[in-house]
Formats: sequence, C-alpha cells, structure tokens
Amino acid sequence: MKKSAQALYTLLVAALLMMTAGLVQAAQVKGLYQASVPVEDRSDAQRKRAVAEGFVEVLVRVSGDSSVAFQEAVQAAQGNAERYVVQYGYETRSETVAGSAGVYLNIQFDANGINNVLRRNSLPLWSANRPRILVWMAWEQGLDRELVNSNSMPGPFQMLQDEARRRGVSLRFADFDADDQALVSLGDIWGMFPEPVMAASQRYQTPVVLMAKVRNPPRPFRSMRCCSSTASLCGLRWLAGM
Repeated sequence: MKKSAQALYTLLVAALLMMTAGLVQAAQVKGLYQASVPVEDRSDAQRKRAVAEGFVEVLVRVSGDSSVAFQEAVQAAQGNAERYVVQYGYETRSETVAGSAGVYLNIQFDANGINNVLRRNSLPLWSANRPRILVWMAWEQGLDRELVNSNSMPGPFQMLQDEARRRGVSLRFADFDADDQALVSLGDIWGMFPEPVMAASQRYQTPVVLMAKVRNPPRPFRSMRCCSSTASLCGLRWLAGM
C-alpha cells in the first residue's frame, strides 16, 4: 500500500503542477520545510543519516518533483545536509494504523537555504499556496468495494494522508453521505465517470477533484482521473501492478 500511495502522489503532483497556473483557489500548505525520519537510536551516525534523508524529502516536497533526488547537485548538497538544519529533536511514537512505533528525528530545515539549493541548480520551486484536492477513491478487496475515507477505511485513508503531507499536498476525502449518494454512486467512481462526481463535488468547493480506484490481489491495478472544477478533464493515468 505504501508504494501505491507514493505512485498515486507522483502522478497527482505532476498533474497539479500543470494545473496550478490556472487556479486561483489555493490554501497555504504548512510544514514544507519539516521532516520526520525514523532512527534506530540517537547516535551521531543515525542522526546524520536521518538529516540527509529528510533533506532530500524536503527538497522533493518544496519542488514538487521527485526527480530532484537524483540530481548530482542535490546529492552533493546532501553530503552536507546538516548545514541546512535549524533545529531537531527526538520523538518516541506508539504504533498506529498507518505507522510504526519507534524513535523519530523531527527536523526543521532553513527555508531560504533549501530554496537557494533549488534556485542555484535551476530546479523547480513550488509555491506553498497549493490547491486542496477532493478525493473520491474506490477500493476493491475481493468482492467488496468501498469508498476510502476516515470512517470506512481508516488504514488506507491515514496512509494516503501521511503520504500527502510528505509531499506537501492537501487532501479532502469525500464523505459519501446521503447528500453525496443522491448524486453519485460507487459504480460511477469505479467507472471513472466524471459528470456525476463533479456534480457531487460542488458542495465541497475545492478547485481540484481526484477520482481513483484501487484493486487489491488477485489482479492488482489502479486508475486515476484528475479534474479541475473550472475545466474539463485534465488528466488520466493508468498503472498496472501494485
């Protein structure tokens, strides 16, 4: 599921970057320059490893481009990532539905320093003002299909929200309550029919609507369709295999 979440956001962020210029409704995403990385212990070696990992995570989040992690200039800067740290602290967490128990290093990076790394190397810099996305995600497990939200499927919901925060994307999952179901069915979402979904989406007043479906074994696949509330269909992606 973790890889599925990462793949969905790689596609979603790419679509959003193409759309953002034409959108006026946006919310400021917080925590862009923060990272939380699991560590085995509180040794210097583990701290340096976590800081280097968090450094790249923040660069990906701020740029909106996962390929920056493979840039030679970024990899060179990663070797001296501690110079960009403003503060850090350790946190012990209990196991949750979407995360593991253990010790985490919470890191705050210098915003100007991170931005300068991107600018110096002609890499993208995505504004903190990013459109909030309404998500309609149908999930098939065996013979059952459900809509993903905090009530129906808390595990996938929380993992997707965690991945969204990691990538600096703000999500709003549809309630799929009586008002929604009067306009759209689970079959509409599974069939990737935008018209009823967009009609039901009006009440949420988000500038971007994401339709997605995920099927678990025996024949895993996922499909995603992204729409703007002020435009027609803006993108369609299909992935085979999870």
